[in-house]
Amino acid sequence: MLYYFSVIDVKKTRWSNSTYYNFVIGRLRTRETLLLDRNYYERLIRTGNVNDLTSVLNETRYARFISDAANFQDALELAGEENLQFCFDYAAEDWLQHLLQLQVDTHNIKTVLKSQLAGKTVEENNLLDKGRWTADILLNLNPDAATVRVSKKTGFDAIKRYVLAALQHARDTRDPALIDIMLDRWAQEQALSLTSGQDYARGYFELFADVTNIKILFRLRLLKEKEDIFNQAFLPGGKLKPGVLVSLVNADTERIRATLATNRFAPVIEAGLKTETGAGGLVLERAAREVMLNYINTARYVALGYEPLLRFYFLRENELVNLRQLFAAKVAGLDTKTCQELVVYGF
Repeated sequence: MLYYFSVIDVKKTRWSNSTYYNFVIGRLRTRETLLLDRNYYERLIRTGNVNDLTSVLNETRYARFISDAANFQDALELAGEENLQFCFDYAAEDWLQHLLQLQVDTHNIKTVLKSQLAGKTVEENNLLDKGRWTADILLNLNPDAATVRVSKKTGFDAIKRYVLAALQHARDTRDPALIDIMLDRWAQEQALSLTSGQDYARGYFELFADVTNIKILFRLRLLKEKEDIFNQAFLPGGKLKPGVLVSLVNADTERIRATLATNRFAPVIEAGLKTETGAGGLVLERAAREVMLNYINTARYVALGYEPLLRFYFLRENELVNLRQLFAAKVAGLDTKTCQELVVYGF
């Protein structure tokens, strides 16, 4: 069941109403009809193995990706690249193009740094296309080659030192997770900067910060971790301040509800509390994704501006997450009920 934001939240959003995107709205409406509906998801959930899963997807637009790929994971990667390319081609403003590329760049930098940390060589085909920075730039990224010159036009010089520091910090502590933590924070800061003045896009990343930080809170409570880990992983930009959340690491259930259980966060809070009673992490992840999808769909009936394009991008990405998780579930032989918990419907 989906949880919907109050009308007040939606009314506060100033839609861009930009006429730059008029020509793509019709194409978006057509493409939305190709998103997997509940009937297809039910069939995918009930499949007995990976081959059956692939057979059902061969009845959909994913057939062409499956036929062009060496394996299922490659097919989903091709679908993701096509989604990015479509949205990038119709993004009429630089900030939106850079925002779409941000996910690719973050993935590629993480891939390079983790390979460096493990002492492995990264091949160019291990990196995703469509990012701002080419493989030539990223593959030369390591402390031993820190003096490699990078053209200022690429915009990479500004973050090179931070990225190398993340790698060195991970080496010093022997903790690969620090690469994810530091790059996720960097990506969040970039997204907040890019979306300044764009209510819908900015609101997404503000909510993403809050939802992510709440998930971190419950993981710390479950694993009995120290509070300083929360400060390292905390994402900026949300409404919830770090001091408030840190104070709840050892708090009782009623205090958590009293502090955080607003209309916006109630589903994630309740799911987090269930994980503490043995419900498992799937409940929390599902609630978090549902809250984000509900926000995304506040632009469902917007007729002008960048918002319908960005909404479509997020809906297709949600679909790819569903398929990746269902594939992994079928490989692991998980039951139908568990598979059902993995799927978050986009609409």
